[in-house]
Amino acid sequence: MRLARIEEVVEAHRSRRRLAARLGPAGEELFADAFQVAVHWWTRMPDTTRWVQRAWAAGLGAREVRAAPLVIYPEAAELARAMLGFERIGQRDAVGRARWLKGMEKVMDDPARPAGRHRLVLAVGHNRIASGTGSLDQRSYLPWQLGMTAAEM
Repeated sequence: MRLARIEEVVEAHRSRRRLAARLGPAGEELFADAFQVAVHWWTRMPDTTRWVQRAWAAGLGAREVRAAPLVIYPEAAELARAMLGFERIGQRDAVGRARWLKGMEKVMDDPARPAGRHRLVLAVGHNRIASGTGSLDQRSYLPWQLGMTAAEM
């Protein structure tokens, strides 16, 4: 599969690698959780324009399950960075969460958006990786799995 026409996926992978290099296991966990959230989004709205365009650019069908990991990768990387920012700010009250969620909704809703060594103290429930090896779904505590129907999530 050629990725030349979907450079944002390649850049997202670079972003993931930088996150893991900076934060080690915490970076991997953040990305795994972000990826699982993106899987959840894709399952509910696979016809999101940018995801359809990425699937087609890779020569895949828009609703093919095997297209999902590729097409959601940029949003997963962006969400992981946003999650890191949220953890660092430490504003976990209702107002802080609402503000952060509103910002994330803008990221997903913006059709014009380009598809583009610290010790991290994580919030309760985000203090270890579910599995040190394996696929992204095995590294995340979130229960959503690629291929599940929306009703199963």
